[in-house]
Order: sequence, then C-alpha cells, then structure tokens
Amino acid sequence: MSDDSAAAVDVGASSDFPEGKGCQVDVKGRPLSIFRKDGTLYALDLHCYHMGGPLSMGDIEDLTLPEKGESVVHPCVVCPWHKYKISLKTGEGIYVQSDPFAAGGGNKQVKSRGRKQRTHPILEDSDGRVKVQLNLSTDTKFESDYYATEEMKELLARQKKG
Repeated sequence: MSDDSAAAVDVGASSDFPEGKGCQVDVKGRPLSIFRKDGTLYALDLHCYHMGGPLSMGDIEDLTLPEKGESVVHPCVVCPWHKYKISLKTGEGIYVQSDPFAAGGGNKQVKSRGRKQRTHPILEDSDGRVKVQLNLSTDTKFESDYYATEEMKELLARQKKG
C-alpha cells in the first residue's frame, strides 16, 4: 500500500456504524455507503447502479442464491428508490425470477444480474476504528462508477444549489 490512493482511510469509530443501518461517508471524494450486518462491515458506492438512489437509506434483507449446487445467503441492501437488491458482499444485482403465467406464480428463483455495484475493502482495527480502502481497480467497470464521475459530481452540486 505505498500508493496514497490505496491507503486505508479512517471513516469513524466502530460505534458510528450500528447493526442493520446504512451510513454515508466520503472517502477521498467518493461517496460510499457503509453497512453492518451480523457484525460484519461492508462498503459500497453510495449511489445505486440503476438510477443513483442513496443506498445508505436502504433496508437490509437476506436473499438466498444458488451457487455451485449450494444455497448461499447474501445480505443485500434494498435501494429505497426502485427496490433493486444489491449484495453487500459482492455488489451483485440480485432479483427474484418467477413465471407469471405458471400456476401459483411459478417456481420463484433468486438470480444474479452480475456485479453492478463497486465494493470497497473495509476493516475494523483493534482500536475500534473503521477504515476503508478505495477499490479503484480499472480491471472491471461497474455501473455504479458513473455516479462517482466528475460530470455527475458537478451535476449533483448544481442540483443542490437549486
């Protein structure tokens, strides 16, 4: 971590991030949402990949997704604007597929839209401080990256001014 952009940034005390709630923080100009679910911290881009909803205001819900023949529980944030579900672990867009023409609504299956939301490494140190390391890898492009562009920041700033 010799590169300054890769250094972990202290975003607050552990007590600032309560169980089951989302919090908004800014790390080096990038707005993030931080969640604590079952004692584990997660950091994602603040704005939902779909249309920019503030994920820090979303509810947390568990969804079970089949993976390699097993069922894996994914804690998800539910976007407050359009109810898109995003895995806190992976940034995957997750949805429930059903056949509306089948009797009783058909066999509902939880499916992935793929990784849409950028996630960021987060840790809680022994002093009770929470630190985030921005994941700015250019190996993969995420739809949520659009909301962290300079163009979008300028647009949001103009909207705040009225």
